[in-house]
Amino acid sequence: MATKPLTYENQPKPGQDEWQEVKSVVLWQWTRQNQVFEGTFASIEVENLTDQTTREVKHVEAYYFDMPSGDRCKIRETADLKQKITSKLLGYKLRIRYESDNTQGQKEGQSPMKVFKVEQAKKITPGYEHLQAA
Repeated sequence: MATKPLTYENQPKPGQDEWQEVKSVVLWQWTRQNQVFEGTFASIEVENLTDQTTREVKHVEAYYFDMPSGDRCKIRETADLKQKITSKLLGYKLRIRYESDNTQGQKEGQSPMKVFKVEQAKKITPGYEHLQAA
């Protein structure tokens, strides 16, 4: 007795899970002044980065954001962002603008410190309330 081969339809049946592609996280790069980034602040994680010349390992915070497109982006800490972005902002939509470079106190061979303006939405993003429970 022959059996009918299994076939899969592209459309889920009622009550079945729907699926979407999971993409890798995009690393946001600040390339020009007045550049603006917006997203819902979803998590902070520590990354271990190795300096290519000294082989020294640095612990750097990475800020993860959910984007309206469904993508996820991360921004690595800078001295200025580390002072402004804290766990109290988790779940809020943030707007970050790269405003200027500060060369005051800069040592020879160092890059200028990037200065940012960070704004938060007045209300937490719906569905992210659990991030403020801790």
